[in-house]
Amino acid sequence: MAIDTTATRTMSGLLDTLLQMSSMASERQFRADEMELSREFTREQNKLNAAAENFAFLRQRKTALEDEMRGYTLPYQTKTGGEMISGTLESYTVGAESEITKIDQLTQSLALIADAKTFAKTQADEHGAIIAAGEDEAWRDYMLEGDITIGKGGELMGTGEMPAFLEKLRTGTEGDQAQYELLKKENYRQSFEEVLEL
Repeated sequence: MAIDTTATRTMSGLLDTLLQMSSMASERQFRADEMELSREFTREQNKLNAAAENFAFLRQRKTALEDEMRGYTLPYQTKTGGEMISGTLESYTVGAESEITKIDQLTQSLALIADAKTFAKTQADEHGAIIAAGEDEAWRDYMLEGDITIGKGGELMGTGEMPAFLEKLRTGTEGDQAQYELLKKENYRQSFEEVLEL
């Protein structure tokens, strides 16, 4: 039987063409997969960079607020060495949430300190003469003098004019009683007393 060489060559050429097309399709798919991986890597890297920048910003904000709290008690315990960030997206996210919580606590503490200063200014004018000063010291009637401490049972105690002032707060209106409770907070009490000393 005779072999048809034209048909064999045509079939061989067709197989070569099919192999080339298959190879080109595989190469195109490989390049497309490679490009998708590159885009995915870039997206993840951008997320990581954004999370790192956000964390750094929040840490700077917290540090600035801590500086404002200098001289007062921080509303949270600090750890020596700080919190370690492993450089992963998850660690930056958890770290950022922790920083936001601390920023909120600091902001609330600073607001409380400011409220105590405002309260102290009004109380010196209103209650400065609880204990009348002598003629030579009439200026003392414009000051609310004394210190406030917390007793063993959690009650407030004071020196100078403070016992009478504290009793007025403790037995006064609901607002007075709220101020009495606020004075039990260390930072509030410290801020209140600092303004009275000015």
